[in-house]
Amino acid sequence: MEQVAFFRPSSLLAPYVKHYWILRTDGQSGPQRIIPSGHIQMVFYRGARVWLPSGGLCCQGVICGHKTDFSDLVLSGPLELAAVVFQPCGVRAFFDRPMNEFSGAVVPLDAAGDKGLAELEKRMMDAVRVEDQIALLERFLLSRMKFMDTCLYNRLQAAVQEINRNSGELRVSQLAAGACLGEKQFRRIFADTIGTTPKDFIRTVRFQRALSILGNEPGMTFTRLAYRCGYYDQAHLTAEFKEFSGYSPRQYLAACQPYSDYFSSLG
Repeated sequence: MEQVAFFRPSSLLAPYVKHYWILRTDGQSGPQRIIPSGHIQMVFYRGARVWLPSGGLCCQGVICGHKTDFSDLVLSGPLELAAVVFQPCGVRAFFDRPMNEFSGAVVPLDAAGDKGLAELEKRMMDAVRVEDQIALLERFLLSRMKFMDTCLYNRLQAAVQEINRNSGELRVSQLAAGACLGEKQFRRIFADTIGTTPKDFIRTVRFQRALSILGNEPGMTFTRLAYRCGYYDQAHLTAEFKEFSGYSPRQYLAACQPYSDYFSSLG
């Protein structure tokens, strides 16, 4: 059995943090399929050890960078998770290193070379009540938050909003022009701030849009879905689904309840 709860951040953190989530599971549900979400997360595990997608074991805190494929999280028993889901343009406000260093990786906090993260991890492991965990995360993030360059933040935020609206019909050159940046400069700043390349981010958002539509409009044909999301055709949709989730769209619907983390109403 699983219990999941979501919590909104304080108003000061809302531009940078999408939400917090807490999961409690008895570990009997089998492997958990992890798919690209479009967000960087910081996750704290407590309880039974977990086999991470990287193949290692974890029972404490990690930073999960952007993914471009799927993996399975293997549980060995009862487990509690607490996580911070960062806004695409907001994560850089809390870290002093380029966010693309975490791309495709699950990095243990004790390997990140950050004493503040190590101390947060210790306190999160000691906190039992959900409200205490959320309070710890809030205090830590508020203490670390650096207000980003307003001009740069607004340019990247506008690019992300354009991707959200038209993820299947965009070229990186268009986004760079809209941000008043050269294409090479735009790619570098985008990866440094958001944590992945513009192309991979566009693909992830398009996939998440497809999940959102499947969840909200059951019965839509896959041909129509491909058209709505900007895929070339149904074959393109199927290929991307298999890369990101391990399933064709039809298989995904048989195995999972379609839900988009990226386009959820929280945050």
